[in-house]
This record gives sequence, structure tokens and C-alpha cells, in this order.
Amino acid sequence: MTDDRPEHQTQDAQSERLDALEIRVAFLDELLESLNAVVAQQDQQLTALQTQCRMLYQRLDADQKNDIGIEPFDAMSDIPPHY
Repeated sequence: MTDDRPEHQTQDAQSERLDALEIRVAFLDELLESLNAVVAQQDQQLTALQTQCRMLYQRLDADQKNDIGIEPFDAMSDIPPHY
């Protein structure tokens, strides 16, 4: 026997809505954790790249001060031999 009273139908509908919301929250929590992990990984990569760039700039400055290494490229005066 089913209870077709409006109160019973309303409770069933509310229960279904609550279940759907709980499922959505669970998926959103999982997504948030996943995105947080990606952002943390990208932050580590960015920090490593910044460190590498700093080291390269320091080496370049040291080479330029010692006048050793590659001469700076000037596009106007340094024309490749095939032109």
C-alpha cells in the first residue's frame, strides 16, 4: 500500500533532492581536491623554472662581465651568410 498523501510525496521529493545535492557536493569536493593538487604541482614547476631562469641570467651576466662567451646578437648588423 502506498501513501499518496501530499506530505508523503513532498518528503520523497525532498529526500531525492537532498540525495542529489549530496552527490553533487561529493563530486565537487573531489574536483576541488584534484584542482588543488594541480595548482600545487604547477606552483612547484613555476618555482623551479624561476630558479633556472635566475641561474641562467646570472651566468649570462657573469659571461658578459668577463667578456667571455657568445657575443650579443644584433639583427641589423649580423646578417647570415646566405643573404
